[in-house]
Amino acid sequence: MFSGGFVGVDVFFVISGYLITRILADEIAEGRFSLLKFYERRVRRIAPALILVMVVSIPFAWFTMLPEEFRDFGQSLVAVNLFLSNVFFLGESGYFEGAAEYKPFLHTWSLAVEEQFYLLFPLILFAIWRFARRYIMAILGVVALASLIWAEYNWRHDPNATFYLLPSRAWELLAGALLALGMRNQGLETVHPPLIARLHHLMMRRDVRQVLSMAGLVMIITPVLVIEHFIPWPGLLTLIPVSGAMLVIGFARDGTWAYRILTQPYFVGIGLISYSAYLWHQPVFVFARLLSPDGVSTKGYIVLTLLSLGLAYLTWRYVEQPFRKGLKLPKYQLFAGAAACAASLVAVGMALHVTGGLPQRLSAEERMISAGNEYTSPYGKDCLNQIPTSFDSYCRFGDTSGRTVAVVGDSMSTEVSWKLAEHLTGQPIGMQQFTWTGCPPFAGLIRREDPEPCAQFHTKAHQYILESKTIDTIIVVSNWADYFSCPEARQCYTSAERPELVRGRREPEREVAIAAVMDREFDAYLKAGKTIILVYPIPQMSHHVPRYMFSSIKSARRNHDLPNLSLEDHLKRTQVARNLLDRQSAKAGVMYYDPAHALCSVTASGCASEKGGKPLYYDNLHLNGYGADFLSSDIVRMLGVGLSVQVATQEVRKKA
Repeated sequence: MFSGGFVGVDVFFVISGYLITRILADEIAEGRFSLLKFYERRVRRIAPALILVMVVSIPFAWFTMLPEEFRDFGQSLVAVNLFLSNVFFLGESGYFEGAAEYKPFLHTWSLAVEEQFYLLFPLILFAIWRFARRYIMAILGVVALASLIWAEYNWRHDPNATFYLLPSRAWELLAGALLALGMRNQGLETVHPPLIARLHHLMMRRDVRQVLSMAGLVMIITPVLVIEHFIPWPGLLTLIPVSGAMLVIGFARDGTWAYRILTQPYFVGIGLISYSAYLWHQPVFVFARLLSPDGVSTKGYIVLTLLSLGLAYLTWRYVEQPFRKGLKLPKYQLFAGAAACAASLVAVGMALHVTGGLPQRLSAEERMISAGNEYTSPYGKDCLNQIPTSFDSYCRFGDTSGRTVAVVGDSMSTEVSWKLAEHLTGQPIGMQQFTWTGCPPFAGLIRREDPEPCAQFHTKAHQYILESKTIDTIIVVSNWADYFSCPEARQCYTSAERPELVRGRREPEREVAIAAVMDREFDAYLKAGKTIILVYPIPQMSHHVPRYMFSSIKSARRNHDLPNLSLEDHLKRTQVARNLLDRQSAKAGVMYYDPAHALCSVTASGCASEKGGKPLYYDNLHLNGYGADFLSSDIVRMLGVGLSVQVATQEVRKKA
């Protein structure tokens, strides 16, 4: 609903750092500080509602998830209970990992960051208070500044780690901590006292508080509305909502407009149940999506939001409140009970991991869909995104001592390579795979976020293929449309010679620059006596195919047809790419194969995404083994009988 909704996490961290530090500072100053008591409060605050949500989620996950998803769900159970879900979901943020909208506990990454911070912060605060109290603000300020600098630096190199991990998030919690200490005048002894007194007097003025508190609200709300999901976060821009939260906490006092807004009964009520609402909303939304093949409507999200708030109220009333105020369990019983529950949930998660998500629970029809979801190349991990010391023994299949075919491409080529190797088994033709995910199969193309290792890989692979005495044919399979079109500035590719075109505002020039790179690299192959087979764009579906089929069954919509992708829509989406590929396929020595010939009917209206109840894709754009078999068998015939399949695809080309 709001593009920058994730900004709420930053505000939450500031509030958390402020509240916890205020409590700790009071206890330390009064000699009441107890680490055991601190952790007892944390357990009472965090554990009961969290355990309830996890337990309730298990049967829903059992019913709605494919085995691979259920296995990942089990792994997340383990991570959440060990407060390592931020590390776990960082590991799942790779190119092939499942979509975030299907991960019920994804939101707990922020809870893990918070708990990791509070594992050590009370001890650090106590130590500084005791031995260097005069410099407490300075010490924590330096640490916060270092964390902010690290976040700003690291999003350029590892944006996912910057988003999920504590070192780049600690400054937000410390911002709240510094505010709490500053409002106590703690650690300000080293600052000029008259200056502090004048500042304090100025900030006590009602008009100043009015302006600063409203400015704080604006600084929180504006990023929520305007920040896009692809903007690197956190970094220097995150100072806006963080500073806004500090201003609201510090200056939204009685008599200010901000105070009147935030103390409205609705906002107060939401604040009371906010932790439980935070816990419930993601699982509720996820399981609804898993049961909704066509997605959740706006009205549906309104209902789900109300359901989340209702569950949050019940959880706050009957779980949170009793454990925080009513149930006076002895510490050892509280800790032992929480540990036992966590251990049990970890055991359940490990069982789901070991059993591969319990595929035995599925019907025969559901297992067929599941098989399509998981029917992927066994060589995927070994032949992806690696720059070998030498290509002499890299990802070779069959007899490569004689005639050898090279498959060059991105992740779209992985399953095609696998099935091609199977078809060539026993034939006097070997195959070698050159694959790097998420980038075009050329060394000379760049984008704003330049995938440097990929460019290095293709530079070395290109030279190796040119010099090879056995490789006589290069098959190029790629997600052409996403590289040659430009939906967002950050995704625009251009030639290294024309870097100013990455912003995509001069499309004809950018196409000319890309064509020059293709000419240079393909002409080098042709000059070396190689034959090139260009595999045209593979049709991309609007939906995750196995997930849609599985959701249709679970939602009692077995006869519900998959969303249709017409040949015309496919050709329209890939027109820019097809124009650039047509330029190459017109050259002597270049053949082409159009997957639309195998997957789309020229006379009917749709491109196939399943056949006989088996999905042909393992997501929305990558063919699985079944789908790749259609392509690879045709390509093998091309290798044997020259242009027969190329001629067969002329009808598709005419449609373009």
